[in-house]
Amino acid sequence: MEYELIHQDVVGNKTTSIDRISFLAFVKHATFAGINRRFFPHLPFRYSGLFFEFAPSFFWSGHFQLLSELANDPTETAYLSNRIGRAFADYFSKKLYGARFTHSYECAMELKGFPISGERPDFYCDALTKQFAVEAKGYSAQSISDAAIGKHKAQSKTGPLPVHFSAASVAYNLYKSPRIKFYDPEGDNVAYDGAMNSELRDLYYRSVLNFIETVADSNIQSEFSDYVAYNISYPFSAARQILVHRAIYERSWNTIKWLNSIEHNDAEDNEFYIDVDGIGLTLRSSGR
Repeated sequence: MEYELIHQDVVGNKTTSIDRISFLAFVKHATFAGINRRFFPHLPFRYSGLFFEFAPSFFWSGHFQLLSELANDPTETAYLSNRIGRAFADYFSKKLYGARFTHSYECAMELKGFPISGERPDFYCDALTKQFAVEAKGYSAQSISDAAIGKHKAQSKTGPLPVHFSAASVAYNLYKSPRIKFYDPEGDNVAYDGAMNSELRDLYYRSVLNFIETVADSNIQSEFSDYVAYNISYPFSAARQILVHRAIYERSWNTIKWLNSIEHNDAEDNEFYIDVDGIGLTLRSSGR
């Protein structure tokens, strides 16, 4: 699906670009954004639901679609738009600012002993040397003013966790021609919280592996030398395999050197997608 990105950097410079996001990439980011629980028994249903809910948008329309019966329901529109906005926020936090993990801000607060109360952004992101916060929004509106973005930027700065900077990611015009404004305000000079980021990373990968063990019945060596391919047995999945970096498979993710070698890997034929956290999806049934 084609999208337009308007990116404002820390000194206020704006650039506009047009690119595409694949179906597998969108589903991966929508499913795993903000997942930080070791046991998440409903994650397979969330994953399957996203495949069915968003497939028509990518394969038949080129933009996001609401069910015609619910197209005039503002609650349904707001709910779906928010999910799309969160997926794009995860995607661009990684693509623009090098995040490897996009965690639930509430989970990070809980680990640091803060009460879950008061204003706060949606995501706490770990870029391995820096941490930053992101406020994620999604709208059906055809335009979003900079004044409105300013309010979301202010929201991104709330919350008790020290971050190097915060950003607002706002997706809009979703049901005609998707656009995203990703605005990055200047941040603070803080210390990287290695202990908490390591614990969040551990929670994330344990949740992912628990999910994979629920939906897969076997694994083989992938066509990618550093990846294991899990064959999906879950009945409601368009993807045939989940790709897992060998460091995750061997549960050695706390040694992060391997992460620095991973980049977004998105096939031109849309048959596979590998994210920068070492997790991917493929439509292929076996290695080639």
